[in-house]
Amino acid sequence: MRDLLMLAKDYTGQDVRGWTMTRKLDGIRALWVPWSRGKHIISVPWANLDKIQGPTTATGLWSRYGNIIHCPEWWAVDMPCIPIDCELYGEGLSFQEIVSTVKRHTPDERWELIYAHAFDSPKWHKLMLAGQIRNLNMERMIRFQHRPATYLDGAGLAFVNDPRSQAGRCEVLEGKIVAELEDVEREFAALPDDAEGLMLRDPKVEWLPKRTKSLLKVKRFHTGEGKVIGLVPGKGKLLGMTGSVIVSWGGTRFSMGGFTEAERPYLVVGQDIKFTYNFLSDGGIPLKPRYRRK
Repeated sequence: MRDLLMLAKDYTGQDVRGWTMTRKLDGIRALWVPWSRGKHIISVPWANLDKIQGPTTATGLWSRYGNIIHCPEWWAVDMPCIPIDCELYGEGLSFQEIVSTVKRHTPDERWELIYAHAFDSPKWHKLMLAGQIRNLNMERMIRFQHRPATYLDGAGLAFVNDPRSQAGRCEVLEGKIVAELEDVEREFAALPDDAEGLMLRDPKVEWLPKRTKSLLKVKRFHTGEGKVIGLVPGKGKLLGMTGSVIVSWGGTRFSMGGFTEAERPYLVVGQDIKFTYNFLSDGGIPLKPRYRRK
């Protein structure tokens, strides 16, 4: 089993001295592969063919679930000529505003505010690591292929000083080195209220398309993303509306509420939904889950 991108595990006090520490941005995870730009979705090895939506010509920008992100042409030409693992983020924009911009099939002028904040440059042999991607949103078997002659290989973490990574729409995330474990606590305490947390990365480990202990996240709360599999009718003042939803996540099912009246009419079975929770029960069920708006 593998994933499309390198995913983090939770920080629980591991020895991360010598690791790089950066602010965790609350944006949309993405993969930029210029080699794929202009290709039909069927010819791209990691494309999600189960959920083809909108135009089928690749822009070069992909979601973590192998879907085409329909960025404008003028935005794409201002990206690096090597692959980039990044977070699409706009300073001052809420998570919902970023999602609304990035998920449109017809891009608009709001892309002016979106930048790709890069933290690695995958090499072809890692990107094409043989294995099956299997999650709620995507199922695809990746079979290794030799690097195409037209593919410019990634630079790994050396992309920071690689001139090929310099482009107007790509910004390198600045990091600090963790000298002592107390540095993590101090940096976390100093985060602004709207910051999601920190990311910790072992610089000695290469990029891998899987959840790995060499990349850790430090968050104010736990988050998850599941799928709505049922709607529970409301009662009392919520009569005639959706009261709560049944969510499938990590092999468990649970009920979740916390929606505003304006949000309830737009809840549908099959949609992906993000949520926060305090901790897990002994059975692995999120306790006190709440809909995540940003």
